[in-house]
This record gives sequence, structure tokens and C-alpha cells, in this order.
Amino acid sequence: MKFKVFGCILFIALILMLIISCTGENNKKVNEGISMQNNVNNLISVRKFTSSSSYSLLFAVTEESRLLRVVVSEPGISFIDLEDNLDMHKANIIEGISDVHALSHISCSFFTAFYFYIIKADGSLWRYTEELYNDSHTLERIESVESFKMVYRGREHSIALTVGGAVFSWGNNDYGQLGDGTNHSRQSLQRVYGLPIIVDIAAGSDFCIALGKSGEVFTWGSNFKGELGDGSYTYTSASFDEYGNSVRNIVKNNNRNTPFQIELLSDVTQVAAGDSLGVALRNDGSVYMWGTSNIPQPSHAITTPQKVEIPEKVVQVAAASLNAFALTDMGNVWEWGWIRLIPGTGMDIPVRLSEFQRIKRVFPGHIDTFLSLDGDVWQGRFDSQTEFRNGRAVRLLTEIEIRSISNNKYG
Repeated sequence: MKFKVFGCILFIALILMLIISCTGENNKKVNEGISMQNNVNNLISVRKFTSSSSYSLLFAVTEESRLLRVVVSEPGISFIDLEDNLDMHKANIIEGISDVHALSHISCSFFTAFYFYIIKADGSLWRYTEELYNDSHTLERIESVESFKMVYRGREHSIALTVGGAVFSWGNNDYGQLGDGTNHSRQSLQRVYGLPIIVDIAAGSDFCIALGKSGEVFTWGSNFKGELGDGSYTYTSASFDEYGNSVRNIVKNNNRNTPFQIELLSDVTQVAAGDSLGVALRNDGSVYMWGTSNIPQPSHAITTPQKVEIPEKVVQVAAASLNAFALTDMGNVWEWGWIRLIPGTGMDIPVRLSEFQRIKRVFPGHIDTFLSLDGDVWQGRFDSQTEFRNGRAVRLLTEIEIRSISNNKYG
């Protein structure tokens, strides 16, 4: 009798295992194209630079702290995906650069070269420059005795955060974006004073955001579209010079060249910046936004932080040039941006990007946005300049490909 009971239990267990297996296969079919692997996060940082209409360059920091360079065929197909035409030089680990910790955004210099900043594991700051047409590159160390952990680039200025929580700035200072109390541009690093210990930073086109360790938020720089969140914006009038070029004349200057604390924000855990918009994530998972995502009328800008209604708890916020993102604890990505604006408000309703599921981290870019999914790198792609996103997900790199490149299979 005992053997019969044991046999029945064993039979039922086998049936249950078969059902679970079939269910798993069905789930894989439903999520076709989505990596089902768990606990894989091979990329520390991802940056993409569009160098022409036919290809872009993707740079990423692997879990081995190596710098990965991939040529991406637009509109979003990796050369690695083209197995019959694989070019050994299209995806490689850049030799001679190791112990990489973080990357800044990428800037183009007169369409002949581009550069970005690298922070190494020892906290040193470096500038990587690459020529567009011959693939040659240089790596130059930025002189500083500080140890850095984070670096961001605006349009023509940069800020970096030290391990100790101090902020340093350099570059263009036309609108006070260096935060040093002047409007004098400089290339040397100087500390931004008037701040507490800082734990997070972000840079827009011409303004900066800093997050204090107690959850307070500070801004400085340009305020033409309400990006400082202080309830004002800089009034301008338009005229033309002798060559017929449009000139912006400042009528009332509400830019700031020293840090300003946004009193309406507290208990903030992360900040992000687009060209002229700021985003803050609070400890309770709520999201606030101010500024504008590129509407032409400054009077429509949001000059004080306003809550963004997202029906899930947010764990990360990010911003590209004209749009913002929120990653929730459900692994969903919500997006709002300039193409879906509510007239007269400068703010739109967030839309969940259903093509992306089980996302771990959002990597924003000036044009394209990259999302790391279980070790894979994805982007949503554009159909045209008038359609913001066409609802299709494009996988640029798989976790297996990244590991293969890291092991010099493709490089």
C-alpha cells in the first residue's frame, strides 16, 4: 500500500513539473525577444553618440571595468546582429583603458571629433577624445588632487562629484552654470561652494542640480525655461544682428550663478536633468518635475516642482534632452516628453513603454535612450523626427555578446 501511495505522489509531482515547464515555455513565447535570465547586470554605464545618419557609437563600462566600443547601424541594429557581415573592428574592448568606473555624456567638437570624461576606480578623472573619421583616440588625465565618483556634461560645461561629497565645475559659464558667483568661463576645475555634502548631481544644457545628503535639492545656472525651480524664469526679447541672425536679449535676468535651494523639495533620493527640465525622486517613490521639455513659450514652463502622476512606485528617474523616464519597482518604464505636451502647461501625461519589461536600469541619452534588461542593452527607435517613438524595441547587445566581446571574441 505504501508503494502505491508513493507511486501516486511521484506521478502527481511529475505532472506538476510538466505543467510548470509548459507554462514557462509559454511565457518565453509571450516575451519573445526579451532576455529571461536573472541576476545579470554587465553594464555599469552606457553612452551613445550619433556621428552620422548611418551609424552611431555605443560606449559602455563592463562589469570588468573595461571600456566597450560598438558601432551601431541605424536605426538601431547592432553589427553583431549581422552575422554574415560581421566586421571584427565594429565591436571591441578598447585596449589600454582599464579600471573604468563611470562615463559622462558625449560631446561633439565641430563634427570632427567627440569626447567624454572617464572616472577610474582610483577616483582619477580623464578625458577620452576620438577622431570621427580615423578611429584614433587619446586619453588625457585631468589634473586634480580630488577623488571623483560621478561626472556629468552639459552643453558646454561639466560638473563632477567627489567621494567626499564636494562638487567641482569647469567649462562655459555664460549663464552661471559653474556656480562660482561669476559668469567667467574657465577650463580649470574649481569647487562649487554654498553646498552641503552632496550625494547626487545632474547637468542640463546650461544648468546644474545637486542633491544633499539630507534630501535637499540645489540648482544654479540658466533659468530661461524655469529650470531652476525657483518660481521664476529669465525674460528675453528677440532681435536680429546685422547678418540677420536671431539674437536673444535678456530683459529680466533670473539666472543664478550660485546654488539655490528648492524649498518645496525634501526627502529626495535622486535627481536627473534634461536640456531644460529637472526631475526629482522622493523617498516615498513619488516623482516631481520642473522646467520644460523644449516648448517655445517660457510662460508655459513649470517654474516650481510639480508632482508627476505615475501609478507605480518609482525606483529610478532619468532624463534625456527633451524627455524624462521613471523606472518602477515592477520593472516598467514610464516616459513623458515634448512631443505629447498638454498645450499651455509644458507637461504631459506619462505613458508606460509596454515594449520594455523587467528593466533594471535606464541609461538616458541626448537622442536615443538605452535600457539594460537582464544584461541586454535595448533602445526604442524613431520612425521620423515627427514621431517620438514607434512602439518597437530594438536589442542592441545581448548579455552573451557583451561577455564574448569582453573575452575578446569580437575585439
